Amino acid sequence: MAAHSLLADTSTDLVNHIRRILDESDSPPTLAIVFADPDHDLADANTLLNERGVAFVGATTSGAAADGVLSVGASSAILIDLPRDAFRMFASHQDETIADATVRLGAEAVAHFAEPVLLIFSAGLREGGDVVLTYIAQGAKRTLPVFGGIAGADFNLQQNSVFASGVRLEEGLVAVVLDGKRVALDTVASSGWEPVGIELEVTSSEGTLVKEINGQPVLDVYRSYMVVDDVETTMSTTDAGVGRYVGAHHPLSVRFGGAPPVMRTPAFIDTDSGGIVFSGDIPKGALVRFCMPPSFDVVERVVASGKALRERASDADAVLIVSCKARHTSLGPYAEDEIRALSSLWDAPQIGFFSYGEFGTELASDQGFHNSTCMLIALRVL
Repeated sequence: MAAHSLLADTSTDLVNHIRRILDESDSPPTLAIVFADPDHDLADANTLLNERGVAFVGATTSGAAADGVLSVGASSAILIDLPRDAFRMFASHQDETIADATVRLGAEAVAHFAEPVLLIFSAGLREGGDVVLTYIAQGAKRTLPVFGGIAGADFNLQQNSVFASGVRLEEGLVAVVLDGKRVALDTVASSGWEPVGIELEVTSSEGTLVKEINGQPVLDVYRSYMVVDDVETTMSTTDAGVGRYVGAHHPLSVRFGGAPPVMRTPAFIDTDSGGIVFSGDIPKGALVRFCMPPSFDVVERVVASGKALRERASDADAVLIVSCKARHTSLGPYAEDEIRALSSLWDAPQIGFFSYGEFGTELASDQGFHNSTCMLIALRVL
């Protein structure tokens, strides 16, 4: 399989790079995965790809990467010449709920392929990404391997969207359904965060809304444990402010269901209940720990996980990096070091984007939705 990656600073650059790849490729691409800056107009790129018979899927991002280079305000893309009968495209309908769309996706996936593998991108979720996996399994009547992420932006929930050929959705789901007998996706998920202190118990929660920890209001617990100036003001800021500061620097390591811990990021304060809404489910009885602010050790731990994936998938044809936007904010310049180090692990083309949540099963875990995590996805044709 041939794959070609690109990084574009403008909408015009994106079209020109795509046209060059299409004109120069010995094996014509059949699938384009695009991670686009929210301000980039994709109309011309979509038209070009449609004219050349290339399927098109992707999501918005605030910052994009390609082959070790990270650029804010850019778009990245990878064009792949997958066999046309080895994948099918999916997009939710404009008037369809996420629940209905994901159930339909699961049912259609198993109807088309005996061993389907899903690469998905979503936007506008009102609940945590855990529900996406639940509904896909419900539609398929079994658990399916699911990889991908929630569309990102610069902590502006009104700007993120997903797109497929001819479709752009601010609330919905797009996917590539792959024939798992012919195309393999392998992954590793690593946050690099280091939990500290004792475990605390969630004593009141509803899905993604946490009201009490250790029998105390969750905001009081955050005020007690966070080392920040003017906590009262920080915790009562706008939704975007909470996501940008509290979510980026103070995620929770959450353990429940007997599985290894996953990360959960505070998204915004629910003024009605006084609780905090997180970017993924935290059930009552879960045990949580706060995490230390990041250092270069975070990058080293993520790269070590990447090396483990390389050992299993050294012959990858393409690599996708799905990293939480909160990590981008908290890592600062270390984010570039991480992208560059991960790029050095493979000779294959690579692109990446910054998400609001990551889909993919971590090693030794049955938890498939993550926050504040870097997800590496290695793709290869069998």
